[in-house]
Amino acid sequence: MSELRLRDIVQVLKDYRATFGFLDVLAGDVSEIARGEPLFTALGDDRFRADIGGAGLELQMFRDKNVARFNLVRDNAGVIGGVLAGAAAGGLVGGAVDADDRRNAPAGLIFGLLLGGLLGGVAGAAATPRPPRQVLTLRYVPEEGVWRVYHGPYLNWAKEAVRAEW
Repeated sequence: MSELRLRDIVQVLKDYRATFGFLDVLAGDVSEIARGEPLFTALGDDRFRADIGGAGLELQMFRDKNVARFNLVRDNAGVIGGVLAGAAAGGLVGGAVDADDRRNAPAGLIFGLLLGGLLGGVAGAAATPRPPRQVLTLRYVPEEGVWRVYHGPYLNWAKEAVRAEW
């Protein structure tokens, strides 16, 4: 079972918020998602929202790649419905996790891609050409509970496997 927690995702998004707004990770790497915990409220179209330690966290599932894209939201008013709605959404999110999503992953390594700039499918995004987007590959170090910039031998694998879409 993964040691990556939603609070770790919130923290890295806060740490890098000046440049990066989104974090992509394999859905099965997030312990609360893998366990189907009832934390999320469904917003529709594979989008979910949760309150994690007072921070609004939005999740978009990319089921074809088993990738979860997270971003912080200022207005957390979308978190409604209480435990029953959260339990139903937890089942939907957890059900998206493919047990084989790590079959080609390096054993014991958890990667994330921080993405900056506008992303397709984001509310208000225009259909005009997007500016170049910055991407930063990170590796989660569970023993320390921190993310570190990654430049190692699995860099290309991580960028392809963990990327939901550009």
